[in-house]
Amino acid sequence: IQGKNGRPRFAGFNWNSRTVALDLTHPEAQVWLRQTIQRAVKEWGFSYLKLDFLYAGGLSGKRLDPTRTNAQALNFGLKVIREEAGEDVFLLGCGCPLGPGVGVFDAMRISADTAPTWGNHYFGMSLPFLVEPHAPSAENALHNVLTRANFHQRWWWNDPDCILLRPESQLNLAEIQTVASVIALTGGMLLVSDDLERLPEERQTILSQMLPPIQSAGRVLDALTESKPKSILWEGADAAGSYALVAMINWENTPKPLTFDPRAFMRSGRQFLSSFWDGQVVDLAADQCTILKNIPAHGTVLLAVRNAIDEVPIQYLGGNLHISQGLELRDLLFDEAGFELQLDLPRTWRGEVRLWVKRCPREMRTEKAVLESWQVINHILRMTVSGEGRAKISGGW
Repeated sequence: IQGKNGRPRFAGFNWNSRTVALDLTHPEAQVWLRQTIQRAVKEWGFSYLKLDFLYAGGLSGKRLDPTRTNAQALNFGLKVIREEAGEDVFLLGCGCPLGPGVGVFDAMRISADTAPTWGNHYFGMSLPFLVEPHAPSAENALHNVLTRANFHQRWWWNDPDCILLRPESQLNLAEIQTVASVIALTGGMLLVSDDLERLPEERQTILSQMLPPIQSAGRVLDALTESKPKSILWEGADAAGSYALVAMINWENTPKPLTFDPRAFMRSGRQFLSSFWDGQVVDLAADQCTILKNIPAHGTVLLAVRNAIDEVPIQYLGGNLHISQGLELRDLLFDEAGFELQLDLPRTWRGEVRLWVKRCPREMRTEKAVLESWQVINHILRMTVSGEGRAKISGGW
């Protein structure tokens, strides 16, 4: 693309060098593009291509074909890539204006780059006056992920950028939990770029709790009413029936209470709330609100919300084996003699399982699981269990 005075159009400073933008309407540029993709797919054997800095193909300037708009030129080049790669190659677009990529990509980065810092930083320095919403930061990335969550599985698979768990990060535990909550409930791709062997156990646990990914996307309820959306509702079902996941984000720089109002999340009747990150369980009377205190700055409340069923002797509430608080449940059977809980995750697992019980079990048994501890307080049965794959835990009344 020709810029001012006929010079090549500057496309940004990357890899310690100035880059220029290709005129994708030029036949020779198209030949080069085809050869490059053919080399990666046919000669090198890659079936997954992440294509970055694609905005360059849509920059303004003089092209060989002046009848095409910037967006049309970029879209034409992207279609050349798809045609050369074939339908079996998974294409992930990045740094790409979204519109020209619709119908071309299997997945698309829909956020600013994340970063090991919450807010904007420049060469390690925090600049309060730097308000550029596209600057790399966890806060900016999450903002984009929330406002574009509805694209997932409609236009492509959303790529929210990777979750950063490394201890060298300046992100604190509450901030990492917020990143994990948003990625999980918006259903997009789960990407990690950390050296897993160097992660502390508590941060390895966060990653394992996200596996396998939920995949289906929740709804960002206030995307059109809040400058920074803070409420996500995911509705689904497990072996115990339908339930909801609710995430509420504290964007403030100081701790604050958050109020759960069941009507705001289209819930009614008596509810059980199981808080994923801090383990709290709330038995909420019909249509009653509850205040969740001292939510950390940039932290998130992640609740499994289930309707209470008075006529049953036991109900599954959730736990911290999986961030969905339900995907791990294979079955829950019960009769007058007792209950049988079946758990199933395609990995090694350890954590707490929470159930409401009408009366305390007299005895507990396991099959392919280790029951490390259990107790009943105020009708809430908490069990610390570990296992791999499918396991059973049973109890007698």
